[in-house]
Amino acid sequence: CSSDLVGIDALPTFVERGNVIARRLGIDDRVTLRHENFVDADLSAGTVFYAAATTFERGIIDAVAEKVARQASSAKRPLRFITLSQPLLPPWKMVEKLTLPMTWGRNTVYFHVLDASAADASREE
Repeated sequence: CSSDLVGIDALPTFVERGNVIARRLGIDDRVTLRHENFVDADLSAGTVFYAAATTFERGIIDAVAEKVARQASSAKRPLRFITLSQPLLPPWKMVEKLTLPMTWGRNTVYFHVLDASAADASREE
């Protein structure tokens, strides 16, 4: 996909709302929003990932993080992953943790980084 930003959401209403917002902001030519399952989606072109994991079971966020880490290893580039509510496990390295206001109240935001060598090392263990 040639978009600057690709968004994936399991809820079609969020995709529809996102498309409306992108059109209103005049950035719909640079944004692609897809109704998909994040775990099954092709994430290979991504460099920065975000998951509002407030309702994710631990296994789901772990599966997504592992999938992204595998793709990082083959892509040979550092990746970043931002999550709400739940930090990622190694090989992801948490670089910052903030409590920020959200529309529903305050929430913990975790900022992670993974370089390709860390992904390679974790796969070899």
